[in-house]
Amino acid sequence: MKSRSGRSSIYKFAIVMILIVLLTKMSTDAESGVAGAEKARGTQAAGTKDDFQLRILHTNDTHAHLDLIARRITAIKQLRTPNTLLLDAGDVFAGTPYFTQYEGLADLWFMNAAGYDGMTFGNHEFDRGTGTLRPFIQGASFPFVSANITYKDDPNLGPLLVDRAGAQGEPGHIYPSIIRVINGERVGIIGLTTPEAAALSSPGQHLVFREAMEAARHAVAALQAIGVNKIIALTHHGLAADQKLADTVPGIDIIVGGHSHTRLAAPAVRHADREPTLIVQAGEHGTDLGQLDVQFNGLGVVTNWSGKLIALDETKPDGTPLWPGEPASAAKLKDFAMALEQVKGMVVGNTKVTLDGEHAHVRTRETNLGNLIADGMLDKIKSLVHEPDAEGYIAIQNSGNIRASIRRGPITLGNLLMVMPFSNKITALKMTGDEIIAALENGVSGVEQREGRFPQVAGMRFYYDSSKQGERVDAVTHIREAGHRIVKVQLLREDGSYSNIKPDALYVVATNTFMARGGDFYTSMKRASDAGRRYKLELLDYEVISGYLGKIGRVRAGVEGRIVDLRGVQMARFHETGKKK
Repeated sequence: MKSRSGRSSIYKFAIVMILIVLLTKMSTDAESGVAGAEKARGTQAAGTKDDFQLRILHTNDTHAHLDLIARRITAIKQLRTPNTLLLDAGDVFAGTPYFTQYEGLADLWFMNAAGYDGMTFGNHEFDRGTGTLRPFIQGASFPFVSANITYKDDPNLGPLLVDRAGAQGEPGHIYPSIIRVINGERVGIIGLTTPEAAALSSPGQHLVFREAMEAARHAVAALQAIGVNKIIALTHHGLAADQKLADTVPGIDIIVGGHSHTRLAAPAVRHADREPTLIVQAGEHGTDLGQLDVQFNGLGVVTNWSGKLIALDETKPDGTPLWPGEPASAAKLKDFAMALEQVKGMVVGNTKVTLDGEHAHVRTRETNLGNLIADGMLDKIKSLVHEPDAEGYIAIQNSGNIRASIRRGPITLGNLLMVMPFSNKITALKMTGDEIIAALENGVSGVEQREGRFPQVAGMRFYYDSSKQGERVDAVTHIREAGHRIVKVQLLREDGSYSNIKPDALYVVATNTFMARGGDFYTSMKRASDAGRRYKLELLDYEVISGYLGKIGRVRAGVEGRIVDLRGVQMARFHETGKKK
């Protein structure tokens, strides 16, 4: 039998051995964790700091809203530090008369004054083609980034492309990615543009928009290969796509986004338990300036962060602006504005009723403003196009081209420019009844998401059922799955009666050139256009509607049952007026 002291020694020895094993395992696990981080991020580059601080000031989807631009520049100047990047996530173009008149160059003056470090392209940057975009790029004091667009065959943008990773980024040029050096640290910035720009805008035939995720993987890998371990994705494809990007493409630390007009009051954080990716977006129309402060360790992993939106229209208790306009910018804005006032103030009509162009309304149902615009388009096309063999005349206008309401009273040209800021052109197509039904099927397939393809119409009415499957399309307008929502389409006759549309008959369809080229996924219109059934008409939309207002006098437009959502109710339960029995 062993003594008590002997047994005690054995117990102590066992405890010591257990502790040694545990400490060895903890050390191995720690080394494994570091190795895993190094594998994902690359080893710490020589000279990198374990507490590198970076501030990002960011904007997106300004859409030529310049009323608060002088305040923005004041805020930027006060908030900028030596470790600051100033970035824009696209859609500077289109939205107010400033763009109609100056084609982005007014916005560019202020962006240059603010000292932007980079911008990616939004879909609206291509609204007037690459010929209009080229001087905007060339006049910029900063570079542009977008890794998923092929530019080389475009005569306007191809010469501005520098197709290599790791460039410092020269002003007035386009890169897949750039590097900015902040306090001795290299920060990589890649750009991504929604592939739907091919359908949502007018980029022309030479640009190719590629799938964003694969382009992002390639761009991130190219930066990592040259030792860059702090990477920002500057994107214009919406919050949902940003979330997918964060979850599927490793190595991205921060996503500065746009396109969905999302107002993120604080950063959205993905996989915070491992290597976090932060997503920020600053709403729309220049109302807010985004601020994000982050800290990186030596491996390029974000360890601390804070972010917020700065309301540029905020006032002090005495009513004065919290961010007073920077004097030089305020003076320049006044110069730009004065040149517009005489044109914008011209009265072109008068309305007895408020004309409803609210985003949530015009993209989901018939509105009186949608009716007025479609009526004006139809009236103009009827006066110009004479087709004896046509079964009838109709108009289809996408609601994405209706951007504001008009209050009761005088209607100015400025009002029309706010409603239709893209300077689209009115044209006409000869389409079969089947092609028209296909166009309407596309139009109602995005109603749940309030997509801009929702149709406003004239010379017809249609019934659809939103409870049925809508048409599903991919980023480049190829139909993946047919829709089954359109129930009945009827033509308005001269005597005020309606008759069912004939599938094989030909109709003259007033629309805009954006849709005629297949924009907003109107592929049946593009087919008609490609088949040579498009009339050579190039009429500015706001000029057409201005002329129509002068013709009809005071506006009393209302909702007439042109668009009826059955919502699962059988057609037989509705009267021909569109009302339930």
